[in-house]
Amino acid sequence: MDYISFTEKLKYLTWLIEKRNTGTANDLSVKLEISIRSVERMIETLRLQGMEIKFCRVQRRYILTDL
Repeated sequence: MDYISFTEKLKYLTWLIEKRNTGTANDLSVKLEISIRSVERMIETLRLQGMEIKFCRVQRRYILTDL
């Protein structure tokens, strides 16, 4: 994945998290057309940028904890 594609998908992932429409890592890998490991790396990148992202096991989706 090149840098432009990565940043565009990172923006889309951020939008999905804000809209509470992520689902599981497997669901995200299908939506973003990337591997599950790439989804995990992208979420880690967002966490390093200061976003407080957690996975809610009850709702089975990623959420922002700072809202």
